[in-house]
Amino acid sequence: MAIEKPAKKRVASGAGGIAGGRVTPKGSHHSNNSSQHVSLAASSQHQKSSVWVSVMLFFWLGLGIATIIVNYLGMIWDTSNVVLLAGLLFILFGLITATKLH
Repeated sequence: MAIEKPAKKRVASGAGGIAGGRVTPKGSHHSNNSSQHVSLAASSQHQKSSVWVSVMLFFWLGLGIATIIVNYLGMIWDTSNVVLLAGLLFILFGLITATKLH
């Protein structure tokens, strides 16, 4: 069973020539202005991150995961939502540190 597409309706230009035509004005093309274009070589030159950034990333993530696991096992302290939130904050610190990594 084939589905037929409805026929396209043509709208005649009304007052001002807006209906059926371009609503916004056509943009201009700046091919001679090279100051607006960023070269690919300049944007790909990133400074390499220090070693401490990756160390802090894994430290915060590991501390957060360990805090949550210890909280659920109840080995050191009684299970608490405050400790769980602290573990989640440690993981958040790790994710924030990960944004600094190049």
